[in-house]
Amino acid sequence: MGKQNQIHYLRNKEIDKTKWDACIETASNGLIYAYSFYLDTMAKNWDALVLNDYEAVMPLTWNKKLGIAYLYQPAFTASLGVFGKNLSETLVESFIITISKKFKLVEILLNSGNVFNFQKVNTELRVNHFLLLNKPYHELSSAYRENHLRNIKKAFQSGCSIKRNIQVDDIIRINQRQMKDTNGVKEVDYENFK
Repeated sequence: MGKQNQIHYLRNKEIDKTKWDACIETASNGLIYAYSFYLDTMAKNWDALVLNDYEAVMPLTWNKKLGIAYLYQPAFTASLGVFGKNLSETLVESFIITISKKFKLVEILLNSGNVFNFQKVNTELRVNHFLLLNKPYHELSSAYRENHLRNIKKAFQSGCSIKRNIQVDDIIRINQRQMKDTNGVKEVDYENFK
């Protein structure tokens, strides 16, 4: 990276959250998990890597154990990573290399805009199915396989329905019941999510 491109480590109190959220809003890979309000609520601590004047950003959700700071994936946060416009392999790799200067243990999930074949850092690729819902239903469903359309029709015929305005407490109860044996979500995580 040239001199004009500098990645800065900012502590949480140094982050301009208006500029941060504007970057997430206009990023080609922006996600709700990266907005400052979400990170403030769901992460125990978070700092950031910022390219120049918020051209690209990376939240660093961290905690300490036995005096060692490490990066972790907060509950109900599917992915984080680098956010911005026109992300390249070189730029994302530079962000990841910068992390290693401060954190020796890094267990985070990068977003779909960060999938590259990195040369200088070790990452593990995991498959994640990401369904864009930015089109009307009739356009989305026109791409469904015939078998899926048949299954949707059967579901409605058997009494399944779409419900709106479901209370968050009901969603949390369903999650707790369905995931009780598989997730490590703590009660405080549910309270923060609510």
